[in-house]
Amino acid sequence: MQQIFSYPDNLPSVMSGNQHLDNFEDSSVHFHWHTEFQFGLILSGKINYSIFRSLVNQECSELSVGDGFFINSKVLHGCRGELPGTNFFTFGMPPTYFASHAFGKTYEKIILPVVHSRTPGIFFLHSKKEDQSILDLFRKFYNLEKGKSDYDIQCIQLVCQILEYLYNHLQNQGELLTSSGIPLTHAKRIRSMLDYIHQHYAEPLTVEQIADSANISKRECYRCFREIIGKSPIEYLTKFRLASALYQMTRTDDTLKNISRSCGFESHGYFNKCFKKYYGVSPTQYRI
Repeated sequence: MQQIFSYPDNLPSVMSGNQHLDNFEDSSVHFHWHTEFQFGLILSGKINYSIFRSLVNQECSELSVGDGFFINSKVLHGCRGELPGTNFFTFGMPPTYFASHAFGKTYEKIILPVVHSRTPGIFFLHSKKEDQSILDLFRKFYNLEKGKSDYDIQCIQLVCQILEYLYNHLQNQGELLTSSGIPLTHAKRIRSMLDYIHQHYAEPLTVEQIADSANISKRECYRCFREIIGKSPIEYLTKFRLASALYQMTRTDDTLKNISRSCGFESHGYFNKCFKKYYGVSPTQYRI
């Protein structure tokens, strides 16, 4: 039976555990997403890990023992075990874990910029010298003893060190929205609008509805999309619908007409036109 790594939205603390891919159907965790940050360390075997870096583009990496990864909040990802006995350790927490007064301005200054960064995820390789420090923190987290009285404080300490590393890494790479001159308020607005599109793309949508989801004007909606996404709201919506249709086409036997309708296209003819424009072939040709 297929299992999904998931944590409750009201999670009060860090969750961790080992994942044995032999227990999953086809040794695979199918594509999914969750609101939590997720970190992982490969303990045995070999994993082919995929992260969607855009609506239709995914980056795959073959990770072996000692390698690790970071998956940002609400990023589509999945993996497949390449060898029997593949096992990896994961831990994660919701970004809102740091929203309490106990962390002061940490949530605003560190966590939100990471959530809204241009980086959906990072692969850390044990063969790279520059990745050793973050992987060492992952190993320390794995070796924590849950039964010890100081487990909670050690857990918080390591999580803070890991997020400090992550923030500095993204800042040095120019991946933080705030480091590129885009106000954090714009990042919050675009996240609200993208969330709305992702939840309602199968329905008829207008730019006014998308703008309303972030409590901004239609004009400001266009400006945010152009400034941060580089596309108009409708262009983004169309491409997201196409990506969703493409996913169904490659993983189900449903008819193209049903797929186009379930992804929010007003007609099968319009779906064909958009699909050929973006992918260069018709949906029927793609499926052959």
